[in-house]
Amino acid sequence: MIERVESSIEPSYFTIPFMPYVGKDFDRTRFMVVGKATNGWGYGNEGWGWGLFTDVQCMPDRYEHLLGIPEHFVERKLIHYYGGGRRAEGYGSQFWDNLYLLCGYLFLDRSPLAFKREAEVAERIFRSIAWSNVFKIGAPRKRKGETDPRKQGNPNRSLIGAQSEVKLLEKEIKLTKPRTILFSTGGSYDRHLKEALPEATIVDVGLDDIGLREVEGLGCLAFRTHHLEAHSYAKRQTGSDWDRICQYIKKHVQDDTRS
Repeated sequence: MIERVESSIEPSYFTIPFMPYVGKDFDRTRFMVVGKATNGWGYGNEGWGWGLFTDVQCMPDRYEHLLGIPEHFVERKLIHYYGGGRRAEGYGSQFWDNLYLLCGYLFLDRSPLAFKREAEVAERIFRSIAWSNVFKIGAPRKRKGETDPRKQGNPNRSLIGAQSEVKLLEKEIKLTKPRTILFSTGGSYDRHLKEALPEATIVDVGLDDIGLREVEGLGCLAFRTHHLEAHSYAKRQTGSDWDRICQYIKKHVQDDTRS
């Protein structure tokens, strides 16, 4: 896939490619989360998240380097911050806040509403999940004052077209063999999911008011929700949507484990 994109798009107009992450304790949960795309990835001249493909293009060990970035991000950024470290040295966002809460609820019987960063909890959660994205390559992030439409962070039409022909996500799921998948992609990405996973069917279960559907045909339990970034702290505390989503997923995960 990288060669396909590299041959059709100027390398300074796409990011360092994202490689999927599988935690060393994945067998504890066999839980996989799938996002849309990374809005900036890897280290660039302006720090984390500003990496361009040109930064790794000529590396002799390019693929080995790319494979190491997700583990570095999880261990040095996510676990550091969610373990209680400073945000400036780690990384946190609403997406990861909510995944931390959901996994704590599913696998450690913690409250899905009470956010508390703890080292042991962060290690157990992030080392026991798998993580991928529908699209592995995005456009460069737009710097202040820039107007170039090719620099918007998320993949543009050219990058989507170049990646859609290669069914990487389908292959990742078959190799990883998750027990549960959370597609944190929202309804706007359903067409991309269907293209990436031709055998999958996105099923209405009467919960569109909270953005939740099930995904069938993948050989495991799977859900599609709003992007986790949509559930802010204020929304979690004042509405019941987040609580309903967590309870629905947990009930089905428990039933699946018992069967």
